[in-house]
Amino acid sequence: MNLTVEKTFQYLGTRIFPGIPLIKDGINGFTLPDTPEKTIAQKIQIFANSQNVDHIYSFITCIIDSLGKNELEAIKEYLPNVTHIGNFGVGFNHIDIDYAKNLGFRVTNSPGVLTEATADIAFTLLLCVTRRVAEGYSIVKNTSKYPGWAPDYLLGTSLQNKTLGIVGYGEIGKALTKRAKAFGLKCVALKSNNWESIDKNSSIEIERLSENDFFKVSDIISLNCPLTEQSKNWLNRERISKIKQGAVIINTARGELIDEPSLADALNNNHLSGAGLDVFCHEPVLSEHLKTAKNIFILPHIGSATHETRQAMGGRVFDSIKAHFKERQELRQKGILPFQIK
Repeated sequence: MNLTVEKTFQYLGTRIFPGIPLIKDGINGFTLPDTPEKTIAQKIQIFANSQNVDHIYSFITCIIDSLGKNELEAIKEYLPNVTHIGNFGVGFNHIDIDYAKNLGFRVTNSPGVLTEATADIAFTLLLCVTRRVAEGYSIVKNTSKYPGWAPDYLLGTSLQNKTLGIVGYGEIGKALTKRAKAFGLKCVALKSNNWESIDKNSSIEIERLSENDFFKVSDIISLNCPLTEQSKNWLNRERISKIKQGAVIINTARGELIDEPSLADALNNNHLSGAGLDVFCHEPVLSEHLKTAKNIFILPHIGSATHETRQAMGGRVFDSIKAHFKERQELRQKGILPFQIK
């Protein structure tokens, strides 16, 4: 579609997103060229050189689009009327937020709608690892049979009376706790005053433990915290060595929270009995360390991947677009947009 016909308000997305309509309420959406070999900055330049961008005021992105200084400067240069960047997702570590603010962009995200779906996947991983589901499935799928029932065949671990330790007791951590308690797990949370996260402001609903005590008692550790400079590689070799023998690691947050070589070593030397990951470093390519690790169950980042959740995420982004649109129409005072990252 050519943009030479003027529209009241337009946004540009890196792709089509569920829940964000291309035409609705006087707002028109467009997408960058589908050229995988080009960078985001190059795609923006190509688009701007071939279209009229005078009425594009919002730019929509997601986790797989890195918006560093080059990309943000390209938005500023080639889409000069854009002052809003909408992120389809909660996590925004792929955006240089400080630099975006310096360039005058207001950045929004889509919180509060993927809690239940992500908690479901975290508990799915927990069950798959502790009950050796992947091994059992692979045996039947690959051989169309199994050796036959035996008293000691594919023995897993019961959840009852075990302790789930939660790193990042925000909304997802709380939702996971509800599921875990229903299965007979005791739940504790890591006491944290260092990370700038919702974990700091959560009400104390379960026992909070210091790091050393947390590692001593946790049979399963679930990472549900945001990725920041402070939390990057948080689960490193030193911390893994403090975890009790035979524990399980679950990660549905960000891959970079874990030092993957150290995790793989701990699995291969049987210090840890298993790991369930929905995220990993350098997605979508799996590292050699994880490829060769024992007792690991990995999913392709599907924590929020339900029709309902993705529609709701898009709805959050579209709410911020509509608010921006109303500002342009002088129907809303310019200021903080819905779900704006402060």
